[in-house]
Amino acid sequence: LDLLPNLVSCLRHPYCAVRHMAARSMGVISVAAALQTMQIIIGKVIPLLGTGDVLEDRQGAIECISSILYVLSSLHHLNDTKDKVS
Repeated sequence: LDLLPNLVSCLRHPYCAVRHMAARSMGVISVAAALQTMQIIIGKVIPLLGTGDVLEDRQGAIECISSILYVLSSLHHLNDTKDKVS
Protein backbone atom coordinates (compact mmCIF):
# COMPACT_ATOMS: atom_id res chain seq x y z
CA LEU A 1 0.00 0.00 0.00
CA ASP A 2 2.95 2.29 0.45
CA LEU A 3 3.61 1.99 -3.26
CA LEU A 4 0.22 3.34 -4.39
CA PRO A 5 1.67 6.83 -5.01
CA ASN A 6 4.28 5.22 -7.27
CA LEU A 7 1.50 3.55 -9.25
CA VAL A 8 -0.14 6.94 -9.70
CA SER A 9 3.15 8.19 -11.12
CA CYS A 10 3.15 5.25 -13.52
CA LEU A 11 -0.35 6.27 -14.68
CA ARG A 12 1.31 9.41 -16.06
CA HIS A 13 4.05 7.54 -17.94
CA PRO A 14 4.46 8.27 -21.67
CA TYR A 15 4.32 4.55 -22.58
CA CYS A 16 0.81 3.11 -22.78
CA ALA A 17 1.95 -0.33 -21.58
CA VAL A 18 3.24 1.14 -18.31
CA ARG A 19 -0.01 3.09 -17.82
CA HIS A 20 -2.05 -0.01 -18.60
CA MET A 21 -0.25 -2.23 -16.08
CA ALA A 22 -0.42 0.48 -13.41
CA ALA A 23 -4.17 0.80 -13.99
CA ARG A 24 -4.67 -2.97 -13.80
CA SER A 25 -2.61 -3.10 -10.62
CA MET A 26 -4.73 -0.39 -9.06
CA GLY A 27 -7.83 -2.38 -9.99
CA VAL A 28 -6.54 -5.52 -8.30
CA ILE A 29 -5.36 -3.62 -5.23
CA SER A 30 -8.78 -1.97 -4.92
CA VAL A 31 -10.27 -5.37 -4.09
CA ALA A 32 -7.96 -5.97 -1.14
CA ALA A 33 -7.64 -2.39 0.13
CA ALA A 34 -10.70 -0.52 -1.06
CA LEU A 35 -10.55 2.40 1.36
CA GLN A 36 -6.89 3.26 0.79
CA THR A 37 -7.24 2.86 -2.97
CA MET A 38 -10.33 5.07 -3.13
CA GLN A 39 -8.56 7.77 -1.13
CA ILE A 40 -5.75 7.74 -3.69
CA ILE A 41 -8.25 7.71 -6.57
CA ILE A 42 -10.15 10.70 -5.21
CA GLY A 43 -7.08 12.64 -4.14
CA LYS A 44 -4.63 11.96 -6.95
CA VAL A 45 -6.18 10.16 -9.94
CA ILE A 46 -9.39 12.11 -10.51
CA PRO A 47 -7.49 15.45 -10.58
CA LEU A 48 -5.48 14.02 -13.50
CA LEU A 49 -8.68 14.19 -15.57
CA GLY A 50 -8.49 17.97 -15.40
CA THR A 51 -5.05 18.27 -16.95
CA GLY A 52 -5.97 19.52 -20.38
CA ASP A 53 -2.46 19.91 -21.70
CA VAL A 54 -1.09 16.42 -20.92
CA LEU A 55 -2.92 13.68 -22.80
CA GLU A 56 -1.12 10.84 -20.99
CA ASP A 57 -2.39 12.02 -17.60
CA ARG A 58 -6.00 11.86 -18.74
CA GLN A 59 -5.51 8.52 -20.47
CA GLY A 60 -3.94 6.97 -17.37
CA ALA A 61 -6.67 8.31 -15.09
CA ILE A 62 -9.45 7.04 -17.34
CA GLU A 63 -7.85 3.63 -17.69
CA CYS A 64 -7.36 3.38 -13.93
CA ILE A 65 -10.98 4.25 -13.16
CA SER A 66 -12.17 1.89 -15.87
CA SER A 67 -10.04 -0.94 -14.52
CA ILE A 68 -11.34 -0.48 -10.98
CA LEU A 69 -14.95 -0.40 -12.17
CA TYR A 70 -14.37 -3.53 -14.26
CA VAL A 71 -12.85 -5.48 -11.37
CA LEU A 72 -15.54 -4.41 -8.92
CA SER A 73 -18.39 -5.18 -11.32
CA SER A 74 -16.89 -8.61 -12.03
CA LEU A 75 -16.77 -9.35 -8.32
CA HIS A 76 -20.37 -8.22 -7.92
CA HIS A 77 -21.50 -10.65 -10.61
CA LEU A 78 -19.54 -13.50 -9.04
CA ASN A 79 -21.12 -12.91 -5.65
CA ASP A 80 -24.70 -12.48 -6.84
CA THR A 81 -26.86 -15.52 -6.13
CA LYS A 82 -29.48 -14.80 -8.80
CA ASP A 83 -28.97 -16.69 -12.05
CA LYS A 84 -30.34 -13.92 -14.28
CA VAL A 85 -27.70 -11.38 -13.20
CA SER A 86 -24.79 -12.97 -15.03
